[in-house]
Amino acid sequence: MGLRTLLDHTRVSMLARQLLCLLLLTLACTGTAFAQLGNPTGDGQSGAPNQTLPQQLTVTNTSTFAPVDVLWYIILDDSNGATISSPSDQDTGSANVVINLISGASGGVSLTFGPSGGDVTLAACEATNPGTGWVCSTTPIVFGATAVAPTWILSKVSADPINATVGDNVQTTVRVLDAFGLPISGQDIRFLAPAGSVTPDDVTVPTDLNGFAVASMTATQAGTQANALSATLDQDGIPANGDEQTVTYSFNFLAAPPNFT
Repeated sequence: MGLRTLLDHTRVSMLARQLLCLLLLTLACTGTAFAQLGNPTGDGQSGAPNQTLPQQLTVTNTSTFAPVDVLWYIILDDSNGATISSPSDQDTGSANVVINLISGASGGVSLTFGPSGGDVTLAACEATNPGTGWVCSTTPIVFGATAVAPTWILSKVSADPINATVGDNVQTTVRVLDAFGLPISGQDIRFLAPAGSVTPDDVTVPTDLNGFAVASMTATQAGTQANALSATLDQDGIPANGDEQTVTYSFNFLAAPPNFT
């Protein structure tokens, strides 16, 4: 190889090194490449509906030189209303959370369950905002948590069937206890009967301090009706999502005696 050819190769090699160094410096300054998320914590926790998990869900920016924006978002929510939050949120206009982590820093979100029992799945990823909203730029890290609804038991207290005469006041009592036999107060019980059989035929009564709910109705139609009155406990207040408990009562109403006066 001639001296001139050798010098040409040397110049090309030096130029390539300079361009590579410039590229690495640019990427390091913008944080668009080598920032990496790792060391996830807080996965697999459980708690009660409407409660916030005691431990935050976090990730760590394992890069040694570049900050990174981290997008947190909920993928699946069987608790019917889970939310995530962080005091460092940069995306306050949406339900998602975006936080900035400097090199080596850890951070994350608090998860609060909705009113129902069920699984919640959320994710964290490195993110960019091209001007149309935050989007993931790397494969997300996935977290799971479970809202465990307490076991409540709705039971009948009043005798079944309910015997009365048309015009009588009918009081029907049910009770709500937890799995340990302790009363649950403040839970609405809906009492519902066929129209015309009693009045009122649709009434909601909260349980008292001892877990009792008492519906007061007036018998208005003579006859026997099986399972006419239903009393329903909807633990999370969301209709028809599978957690409702119902007990029923039959009516045995006699016609009022004739009035000869």
